[in-house]
Amino acid sequence: MPTGKKIFIDTNILVHANVLHSSFNQDARVALRALPDLYDSYWINRQVTHEYLKVMSLEMRKANRLDYSILRREVNDFLQIMKIAETSDAKIARHLTLMEETSTSGRQIYDANIVTTMLANDVDSILTHNVSDFKRFEHLITLLPPALVPLVGSK
Repeated sequence: MPTGKKIFIDTNILVHANVLHSSFNQDARVALRALPDLYDSYWINRQVTHEYLKVMSLEMRKANRLDYSILRREVNDFLQIMKIAETSDAKIARHLTLMEETSTSGRQIYDANIVTTMLANDVDSILTHNVSDFKRFEHLITLLPPALVPLVGSK
């Protein structure tokens, strides 16, 4: 196992891994299973838990199976396995600076928030299906789509 290697897990990976009918389900599951050989800590922030709850509760409602106990268990499982990248006043100031440096606005501020919390916790890689959302930050972080995880592990 690598020493000190950290990776941030984007919300879409967690969602796709838990939505069986998702066309990205298999990629997300394979990537998550490969991570222990590549990284020794996995990170999310509070935003990821909120986004996950939003998407998964809507998925459950659409299927007429809204079950809060399942949502609670899933988020608690994440919190047991993953470290939480917290925010502070200094991180909020860095977030604003990052937004300005990368001309970020609107919904993109959520991506900037993820990058800010990553940088504040020395996490330099993100596992995400939405690589295009993070392209503007590629000079600061490594973007890792799920399909590349097995390839990274084979080096």
